[in-house]
Amino acid sequence: MMGLTSVARRIWHALPGSIRSRILELRARRKQFRNSRAFWTRRVMDVSVSSSLADLDHPRLDIVEISGTAHTAYPWRSHVNRSFPEHDVCQPFLGEPICDVITCEQVLEHVPDPIQAAKSMLSMLRPGGFALVNVPFLLRVHPHPEDYWRFTPSGLRMLLDSAGFEVVSVDSWGNHGVVRANLRRWAPDRPWRSMKNDPLTPVVVWAVARRPIVDPSAGD
Repeated sequence: MMGLTSVARRIWHALPGSIRSRILELRARRKQFRNSRAFWTRRVMDVSVSSSLADLDHPRLDIVEISGTAHTAYPWRSHVNRSFPEHDVCQPFLGEPICDVITCEQVLEHVPDPIQAAKSMLSMLRPGGFALVNVPFLLRVHPHPEDYWRFTPSGLRMLLDSAGFEVVSVDSWGNHGVVRANLRRWAPDRPWRSMKNDPLTPVVVWAVARRPIVDPSAGD
């Protein structure tokens, strides 16, 4: 008598390749749901941030993640996590630059002085180094330990400009459905969630910015 495992295996191999691929994709996505980062609000943003990091020459670069360990899989020359709020990102950084890449994800809304925080990150970067920053906009208040600010795409650009960065790109994503779904709880990612983007209802905003190779004030 054929066992259940053998029957299941025959049924699996009898399925069209496209259906098997879809099942495997859904299975992988289900595994991602167990990750605390797998929220509907983050899917588009996380793909964009990962794409920005993927083509870098990782073994030659040092990275600092402000309150995060999301990008440890890359073979960086060195990786440092400065956890917020234990690490006061508003404290002026007075030493020599220590890294080539900084990520600061969902932190600036919680700091009392985001411009000073951006200036401190700029000082940590070597000339030509990149910062990847993301922040919320149409998301409910979530103290950690406080929650002070929300940033439109223009607001995040102005913030980084004011700190001395050269802004490479600013993006946003959101729609009415994801705004409503996150009013009471953090809605998990699901394959059927709408990925349509409405620029007038962004839930998250993110930017890539670089420290100028030549300090604009050097000739003053």
